[in-house]
Amino acid sequence: MASGKKKNVVTSYLNKVNIKKTSNLGQILTDTYGAEGARNLFAAFDAIEMKKDIDHVNDRYDFIHSDFDFSMLMTCFQDADIIRNTCAWLNSIRKQFGKTVLDIGCGNGIITCFLASILPESTFLAVDASANAITIAKEIRSRLGLENIVFMNSDYTKLAGKQFDTVLALRVLDENCSLEKCRFQAFSEQLETRKKQYNTQLNLLSDLVAPAGNLIIMDMDKNDTSSLAMLDLLRERSMVLTKFQFLSCREGDMKYDDLYTAFVAEKTPAPVTYARLFSQWSSIYFAGAGNEGYKDSEADFMLELCEAGARKGYATFHPVTKEKTGMFFICDYKDREDFFILYQKNQSFSRLGIYPIAQKPEAEKLLAEDRQQDEAARFVTIDIN
Repeated sequence: MASGKKKNVVTSYLNKVNIKKTSNLGQILTDTYGAEGARNLFAAFDAIEMKKDIDHVNDRYDFIHSDFDFSMLMTCFQDADIIRNTCAWLNSIRKQFGKTVLDIGCGNGIITCFLASILPESTFLAVDASANAITIAKEIRSRLGLENIVFMNSDYTKLAGKQFDTVLALRVLDENCSLEKCRFQAFSEQLETRKKQYNTQLNLLSDLVAPAGNLIIMDMDKNDTSSLAMLDLLRERSMVLTKFQFLSCREGDMKYDDLYTAFVAEKTPAPVTYARLFSQWSSIYFAGAGNEGYKDSEADFMLELCEAGARKGYATFHPVTKEKTGMFFICDYKDREDFFILYQKNQSFSRLGIYPIAQKPEAEKLLAEDRQQDEAARFVTIDIN
């Protein structure tokens, strides 16, 4: 019964603000603005994309929120599923929210307004760098009659020195941080790379959290060490993981769901050790299923843990950009002469298998056949040795 009530709270709110999933953007724009109006909007999008390519300036976000109806329609198309699942998750952890709440990167305020409606005793400050988005958020707040939110066009970095019982960062870290590609780095190298990328932002966020307060983060899961890097940085700032959940959400008209990590970290005077944190994180991320069952991050961890001797195989590179696109090799298994490791990784999957040494010729033949296929697909291949 309780879960049904939680679901009804979310459904009722989304019905009230008219957020309903739609997968046909062209149709909803034509229905609202007419055929010519829809064509003009698509032309404007094309111009923004061209400007981004030429001047490296992306005005898409501001453009989407330049008009109330357009902002809501784009939200229905692009983010309705994400908003529904995020609201359901936030409702399930509503006891983690304190009296004062800061929402950074609030966008058009739909999620902030949901929280303000279910937590009337809390006061909210919601900030976003887009003045257009804040204008839309204020309009939604007004239509709902909410009086416990202040929306402000600002960067959260300007709030240094203030503290809140709860700080909310939903889909903010990756969207505002240029992440270096580290897919083909070793596990420990990935972790250090990600920590460097997140360090400044998480330092600012943790400072905004009051003692015994909570930082609530949701971001797309990269199936690597990203979430571990975030949590380790927070651990170093005396923040402890208390809740962790995966959210599966579909953006826009994509065919498949994206996976998001959603977690709560509490500021405490008694931080945990890295070993304790890694135990928590790996219990969530590692399947321990062995050959073909390892997840990306687990395959990289096992390779670093068990690899020995020289690698024998090849790497692939994009023929135009020269960017590395894959690594495929065989190597010895540490302290075990009767086993070897077969490691295969490209942009979409990682596989690590530990096999009896008798199967090594078969694995070498497999790699040779795979290399021929990659070269036929015009990838550049280079020996690994």
